[in-house]
Amino acid sequence: MKISDMQIRKLNTLRGLAALIVFFTHFSDITHWLDGALGGGSGAYGVMLFFYLVVF
Repeated sequence: MKISDMQIRKLNTLRGLAALIVFFTHFSDITHWLDGALGGGSGAYGVMLFFYLVVF
C-alpha cells in the first residue's frame, strides 16, 4: 500500500464523519432526538469540514 493511498483513505474517513455530522444534525432537528442538542447550527460545521476536505 502506498502512502498516498493511506492519506486518501484517511481523508475519505473524515469526509464520512463530516457527512454523519450533517445527517445527525438534521435528524436531531426533525425528531428532537437528545432534545435537539445536536440541532441548530451545528450542521454547518459538518458542511464546512466536508467542503474543506473536498479540496484535497
